[in-house]
Amino acid sequence: MIALNKVAAVIDLFRKGQSVADPGKWKNRQVTATILGAVIVAGANTATAFGYPIPLDIDTANTVAVGLISVFNALMTYITTDKIGLPEKVDRTDEDETILSDFPKLEVAPKLKTEDILEYCSKNLLIHFEGTGPKDKEGNFVAYLDPVGIPTISWGFTFDEEGNKIKVGDKWGYHRAIAHKQVILNKFLTDLYIASPNLKEESIRRVSGVLSWVYNLGIGNYKASTFKKKIDLKDWPAAAKECLKWDKARVKGNLVVLKGLTKRRAAEADCIMDV
Repeated sequence: MIALNKVAAVIDLFRKGQSVADPGKWKNRQVTATILGAVIVAGANTATAFGYPIPLDIDTANTVAVGLISVFNALMTYITTDKIGLPEKVDRTDEDETILSDFPKLEVAPKLKTEDILEYCSKNLLIHFEGTGPKDKEGNFVAYLDPVGIPTISWGFTFDEEGNKIKVGDKWGYHRAIAHKQVILNKFLTDLYIASPNLKEESIRRVSGVLSWVYNLGIGNYKASTFKKKIDLKDWPAAAKECLKWDKARVKGNLVVLKGLTKRRAAEADCIMDV
């Protein structure tokens, strides 16, 4: 009855999902026992087939029992690791569900941090291309007329916090300008994500390039543009090409290329390609 006891132990071990101290050694021994069991059963069957019946005593029965689980045991041995079998079913309590709900759910792609995008866009695109315009002796920004003739102050602002148009002669302090820039950038980024949700999965450089474009040309132009269509298709080479086309402005009724816009579009297109 020794072999049957071993068989029962293995089955019980599998059922409970117990761990083995040395899984590697256990696997090797189990495979060896499986192969030997299969050979013994095959030999007995072959002898019987050739007219040499073997008496069916307890040992033979044990061998047949081992043979019946041989194939199953061999397969299960190598597909398990240090954990054998399946764990026993455990009923969850309300407390268990509460604990599990506290663990954060993993996302396929981590969300970009808004502050990182705003910082990159400001430092590498906006401040450089928008310029600051003139300043007075105290270091305040002074409103001026941009190349198109629109009253502008600091980093391309044409409206104040209340939505009023900037007037020539207006003066702003540095901290006011910084705060206003962050508000405008954040608003444009929110609008941009609504218009093109797929940008949430892209790099900081790529999003910053599009954000700079929207900051300069407006969310309305973006929504109606072929530029947006290419971005939504994630056709980045085509999107970069479309970006470059927007380097003209209407001066005294005529649409002309502005060198500053040409350089800016090239920088934005480079970010959009993100290579």
